[in-house]
Amino acid sequence: LIFHCAGVKYEDNFIENYTDSDTSLGFMPYLQVNEDKIPLISVICRYLSKEFNIAG
Repeated sequence: LIFHCAGVKYEDNFIENYTDSDTSLGFMPYLQVNEDKIPLISVICRYLSKEFNIAG
């Protein structure tokens, strides 16, 4: 939703057979930015809001 509101194109990938080893901290969902994986939806939302200058 944040990408849509910011007018940013994105790729939504679904992982069918998830294991804790798929992420560095074992959390889903995560946002991958280059090689970094950002876990937890609250952290993702805060990061994207600041990145796209839509933080309140």
